[in-house]
Amino acid sequence: MSKTEVTHTQPKTHARKRMSATYVDQLSDARSMQQNDQPNQTINQDLTQEATFAWPFVVYQLTICMPIFIYVGASRVAPYKIILLLAFLPCVIKVIMSKQTSLKLGDALIVGYTAMAAISIMINKSWTENTIEPVLSIILETSGSYFLARAFVNSPAAFKILIQTQLLLVIIVGLFSCYEAISGTNILFKFFGIVFQTFAISDMATRLGLHRAQGTFEHPILYGVYSSMAFGLCFYGLKTTHTTFQRYRRLALVLLATFISLSTGAYISIVGQLAFIAWDNYITFTKHRWRLLIALSILAYFVVDGLSNRTPFEVFITYLTFDANTAYNRILIWTYGIAEVWRHPLLGMGFFEDWIRPPWMVASIDNFFLLRAMRHGLVAVLLLVCLILWHVTKLSNLKTASQLVRDYRTGFLVTIGGILISLITVDLWSGLHSYFFFLFGSSVWIIDCSKNVADYDGERASPSFRRRDN
Repeated sequence: MSKTEVTHTQPKTHARKRMSATYVDQLSDARSMQQNDQPNQTINQDLTQEATFAWPFVVYQLTICMPIFIYVGASRVAPYKIILLLAFLPCVIKVIMSKQTSLKLGDALIVGYTAMAAISIMINKSWTENTIEPVLSIILETSGSYFLARAFVNSPAAFKILIQTQLLLVIIVGLFSCYEAISGTNILFKFFGIVFQTFAISDMATRLGLHRAQGTFEHPILYGVYSSMAFGLCFYGLKTTHTTFQRYRRLALVLLATFISLSTGAYISIVGQLAFIAWDNYITFTKHRWRLLIALSILAYFVVDGLSNRTPFEVFITYLTFDANTAYNRILIWTYGIAEVWRHPLLGMGFFEDWIRPPWMVASIDNFFLLRAMRHGLVAVLLLVCLILWHVTKLSNLKTASQLVRDYRTGFLVTIGGILISLITVDLWSGLHSYFFFLFGSSVWIIDCSKNVADYDGERASPSFRRRDN
């Protein structure tokens, strides 16, 4: 090789070395960036992977809105109970074995409440086939529904699907129910009745010139309360994914569906949620506004108790009903019902067929918590109240960096707050009783949220939608 050739070769060698060094530096930077981004990618994977397995609770939500049943022997079985029966053990195992969450005090409380309810039924009846069916039913409708939600509604993605599914069902059933309210004909019952047995059509007096729509439920009360459950969830849950006009248009449909039930309990639920929403958005002079609300509520109770010749319950119930006759009847229900509770304080009376009251009073008990105390005793009700307080307290004290999670948290609390107020004047049974506990189970994932979790899957709230932290 000549000197000339060597002279020309050396620059090429140095150039190749510089290019190689540059490539190594770029590769190192890329790996560093990938490592830095890996936590966010892991978060997004954790938040989205459960959405793929949403179908179990979506199917459950669909069956809640089916007005059909089949007979297994002498027992009437609704579709949602079949879903809960098939999913019960897998869901419990999934929650126990899950690496994403741990067992909570709420899990123990729901199991304790279910156990006390089941024991009260067994103690108050002999162990026969007629006892096995109600015991199995109470287990599925309480713990079964709760653990179904615990197992599968465990991320923002899954909770988003829950909200969207309920909103869609409320709108679809509401469209048919508008015709029912005007004409008195339930099209959905007729459609499902072609093949299946359906619930009986409620023959109730008209109100405001309209028939009381029952949608796909056994009673207009159940349909109205179910529809109202979508209000708070959608008001907050759709903030980051819908414009204000789109969100309010959907909320208007929810209000319409609730209205045509012509049910006091459903109206109370909506009014309660609206009051909580107004308090959340307009009481801005203190960050402790919810503690202030609790303090004012307690103060109002004692003020009414001191100034009125009636009990606070009698005063409040008077303003939570359509007319004076309804209010008087519910006061009597409380008076005679609480007397039965004190006669059977520990285990209640089970699924009793009758209770002590004046002969002219109807047998129905329009108070969710009173009826649970009469059936299952004070211990069971205490466990139920502790379950509710545990959820509300843990969620209220939660701190998270995610705006989306905060919106979901507030939407759940507002919804449950409105429902709990309405339960003073109504009872929940069958599918809606199950769905009540399902909603509580669906909120536990929020408690597990890290303070540093970013907004889910890029759905960050735009500046016009962002709210302050609660």
